[in-house]
Amino acid sequence: MAQWYENNRKLFCEERKTLASACPRLKLTVVEPGFKVNSVCYLKQGRAVVYGTYGLQIPDTHRQIDYGIVLLLPGNYPKLPLVMYCNDPKLPIDSIDRFKLSQKYLG
Repeated sequence: MAQWYENNRKLFCEERKTLASACPRLKLTVVEPGFKVNSVCYLKQGRAVVYGTYGLQIPDTHRQIDYGIVLLLPGNYPKLPLVMYCNDPKLPIDSIDRFKLSQKYLG
């Protein structure tokens, strides 16, 4: 089955342009199988992903916290939502719950 970015090149280009304007440190691209999502997950097939650094402004301050993220775009995007991975080393591992996706989402 063809991926959304193959069937709708115009949407892919529009999404890439919008992302570059709104979040210049994130990149929308098509990756090959084996793309490293995080330290333990790799993609089994090529697909569209957004990856890079996302900054969160801390309310009532001038501080910003930057996180490394990967967003997986489903094959029938935009009908299904994105799946986000954020395994940045700055996150406190023992004080947060981490949601682990089954391998079916990494296809």
